[in-house]
Formats: sequence, C-alpha cells, structure tokens
Amino acid sequence: MNNELTTVLICWQTRNWHHEKRAVDWCKDYGLQSILKNVWIGQLTPKERKDSTKAVDKIFPKPTEKVYLIELCKECFDRAKIPENTRYFATAYSGFEITNNRKSS
Repeated sequence: MNNELTTVLICWQTRNWHHEKRAVDWCKDYGLQSILKNVWIGQLTPKERKDSTKAVDKIFPKPTEKVYLIELCKECFDRAKIPENTRYFATAYSGFEITNNRKSS
C-alpha cells in the first residue's frame, strides 16, 4: 500500500463554539499546524485523508456551516504565502489540484 503523504489545508466557518473546539482538537490530533484561527495545514496519509472526510462531516453537521478540505499540489503550495515555520510541517505534495469534499445538500 502506498502511504505517500499529501499536504492538506482545512478551513471552516461556524458559529458553534463546540464544533470549533472539536475541529481544533481534531487538527491537533493529526499534527496539523494553524495558519489562522480556522485554517490549518499539514500532512495526511491516504487512510487519514479518507477518514478525515467522515470526521469533518461529523464535526460540522449543520448545512449553515462551511468547511473545505483541500489537497495542495506542489505548484499551489510553492505559490502560497505561508510562514517558513509552518511551511516546514507541510512539505509533502500530491499530484491533485484543489478539491472540495463537502456533499451538496
């Protein structure tokens, strides 16, 4: 099985502070680094990436909440204005472009 790491960016918008805290805890558990309050970046294996889709849907169940789970390709990552200390934790690239994992309601 190929366990190549991919750089993932997750961001959300919610008014529910319980969901906010659960999302932050989830990001910390997977070793993601905070860029902004609701924007996190890091590396995930394919299995973690697959599980993250389910986890994000459980954390943010309301249709008014917005969440994006994005895989960054090398070119997008290189052009992004990310601080060097954060860039260190997100150095793996995938061959994919930006994708939105949320199902439309």
